[in-house]
Amino acid sequence: MGNPVSGMLANAWSGEKRTTPLGEKVKRLWPYLFVGGFILYIILSFPDFYPFPHITSQILAFILNQIGIYAFPHGNELIVDNLPILHISAECSGIILMSIFPLTIFLIPHFSAKQRMASLLFLPVLFLGNIVRILIDILVGLNFSVSALIFFHDSVGQILVFLWAIGAYFIWLKLFGNFPREKKAIHPWGYD
Repeated sequence: MGNPVSGMLANAWSGEKRTTPLGEKVKRLWPYLFVGGFILYIILSFPDFYPFPHITSQILAFILNQIGIYAFPHGNELIVDNLPILHISAECSGIILMSIFPLTIFLIPHFSAKQRMASLLFLPVLFLGNIVRILIDILVGLNFSVSALIFFHDSVGQILVFLWAIGAYFIWLKLFGNFPREKKAIHPWGYD
């Protein structure tokens, strides 16, 4: 029998990647730790989910001012010229949508850790989609009426942002090779 220390050194120098039982456990547990951390954030920041509504109102005010519409952020409220004060709630800031997207990916089996982490890159895309939705709401309100803004926000805007999220999910599936591939159908009687 050889020296156990020299065997370990030979494995270390050979470039072999060896994982310890603890490393395997951590590798399997990290998605659950991420999900647990995210749920802990949601619980601790409830009900206002700070800072997302505040960031949303600041970004909206910046964009509106850039296109020539006077807007001023005040916490999670947005003061827009010729509109009543707009309250940016947690749901309107997109936190729920940005929570659901990675949680579903992290809880579905058969995705690698790299693919799951790549899903986090889509969070800014979802946030941008939500910003665009609220901008369209404001433009509808300015060009038509406040009741049109409310109608658009509560109906068409919700549909648009969920279509945006579904599109992001399909793009994620396509980019990382997880999109279901069609198999050639076999005719029940053996015909091609």
